[in-house]
Amino acid sequence: MKKKAVSDVLGAIILIVIVIAGFSFLVYPLLIREYSSSQGALKQNQQAQVSASTMVQLVYYTVSQNGQGTQITLYLYNYGQYPFAPNTIVVNMPTAGSWTITSFAMQDVSTGNAVLQISPNENVELSFTVPYTGSIPSLFNVSVIGNNQVFTWEI
Repeated sequence: MKKKAVSDVLGAIILIVIVIAGFSFLVYPLLIREYSSSQGALKQNQQAQVSASTMVQLVYYTVSQNGQGTQITLYLYNYGQYPFAPNTIVVNMPTAGSWTITSFAMQDVSTGNAVLQISPNENVELSFTVPYTGSIPSLFNVSVIGNNQVFTWEI
């Protein structure tokens, strides 16, 4: 009788180990996958909140021609809560062509210091040259791209 009780206990322990091992091999990877996808959704939600709180507006602009092409200067103001760091500018002149600009200068309007981003409540002068020497179209689009956001204005 004592051997049967020990055998039953040992059998129960072996059964518990098998169930735990089965759980580990079958269910645990599913839990990890769900956790990873929920973290991805959380990150997208946080990025959407930042995007919704970044509001860059065109205040004023100038367009002139020089020996290298068409000089465009945008005066931008960030009304949002987060900084905006442009890395690309796309200029689309319907009658002349489209250009992607990655070399430009930015400076704080009030101090004249060079800046890498447009901080909240900051007015920035963003200058670049488009390699186009023909007549300037009456209307064209300028898109400023950065931080997974695009701000487009018709000039």
